[in-house]
Amino acid sequence: MAQLFYQATSANNITSTITATAAGQAVTFTEVTSAGDGTFDAPTPVSATFNGATEIDLTWVNHASTATGILIEQSTDGVTWTTTATLGDPTTTTYPATGLTAGQTYYFRVTGTK
Repeated sequence: MAQLFYQATSANNITSTITATAAGQAVTFTEVTSAGDGTFDAPTPVSATFNGATEIDLTWVNHASTATGILIEQSTDGVTWTTTATLGDPTTTTYPATGLTAGQTYYFRVTGTK
């Protein structure tokens, strides 16, 4: 098993991307930091744990006190995004991304919803 940990920058409006490959499976996470007023900050740090050839488990810390849920999106090109899940509990801090294809690069976005 491989683990990927990422610490987001504390600056505002910075786009950060990290890509990792383990056993031929690539995962990419992209994050854009938000204004830090404490009411709707981006979930950070997000980590991805490889859980077999077709699953990646995402975890994060929720910083958005006014969020009503969590939105998980994924992409294979970093341009076109598909909503993978909308989690109704804003205190949720984990999500298993399943049904992935080994060897395919995936990009994930985790954001709070209002």
